Amino acid sequence: MGRCNSKNRDKYLIMGIFEDIERMLSVMVVAMVIVFVAMVVDLASGINKARINGKIKTSWGLKRTMSKFIMYEGGMLIAGGVDVLMHFSHLYDLFCLHAIKGVPVITCLVGAFLCVVEFMSVREKASVKMKKEFGETAKMLGQLASREDFVKVLAEALRASASARPAADNCDGVADAYREGGYENN
Repeated sequence: MGRCNSKNRDKYLIMGIFEDIERMLSVMVVAMVIVFVAMVVDLASGINKARINGKIKTSWGLKRTMSKFIMYEGGMLIAGGVDVLMHFSHLYDLFCLHAIKGVPVITCLVGAFLCVVEFMSVREKASVKMKKEFGETAKMLGQLASREDFVKVLAEALRASASARPAADNCDGVADAYREGGYENN
């Protein structure tokens, strides 16, 4: 493709920066809501176990929950900020990672980690019977989603993404285009 003139390049830069940002922000919000729901489930589990054991619920536990909320959701906001900065800097294009462009990878990884932590917390508070059921469910999920299946699905998604954007896989000169100020998205 030929070089854009100055006016078209400015228009492209403005449109290119905000490309995929709506979808990315909506995924970030969903991830933050999922982490919040996991925290609420953990809080309800803790209150239920305290009630069953006859322990007095104090404001100290609720204060701890509030600081956990600030820490978890603050971490999610920071992860979202990192994703937005990576998107704005076009790092995915620079490293030819077109399949994940517009996907808040860091936010999703942090959210998944926090949900696993909350799941473990709820499991620790569960009764012996519930622990056995959690273990059986986890074993069944592990069998359903083996590592090989995940790799196959990921490979198919990458192939589908590559065939949908044939020109996007041509990364020759992407770094040169950045240096020269004439980056063009295919």
